[in-house]
Amino acid sequence: MRRARCPPAWPPDRARTRAGRRPSLRNGLSQGAGTINAKGLFDDGVGVSDAEFAQHYGKELEPVKKAAAVKPYMNFEETRAFVQDSLHLPTMIGLKEWKKRGETISLGELTTQLWQTIERQHLHMTEMADKIAALEQKLKTLEAKQ
Repeated sequence: MRRARCPPAWPPDRARTRAGRRPSLRNGLSQGAGTINAKGLFDDGVGVSDAEFAQHYGKELEPVKKAAAVKPYMNFEETRAFVQDSLHLPTMIGLKEWKKRGETISLGELTTQLWQTIERQHLHMTEMADKIAALEQKLKTLEAKQ
């Protein structure tokens, strides 16, 4: 019985290393433009952003070495108005600021902004769930009266 052959990991038109072998995925060769191959990437610019929840729920946090700056909380409607006006989320850097900085941002700062954005979105979903629950309760009350 013949065994099925697996297709090669690299198409035949790909370049080979000096030793004549195909480059492996582990060494990062021939991965394409802009490829980063690393076991870890560290940026000291990442700030812990649990402060979003602490601010919203009125709790104190232990002081940490690298805490993220927390902007005032905006509810869903305020966020919607902010985005319509400035065309970016309040927790994220906007195009004007990005261009002013020379079109660069550190991975740490970007990570922190994304982290804060996810926490804010969670808070907005919680607001929406509370509103939906209140509307469902009103509907039940109105249906009971009829």
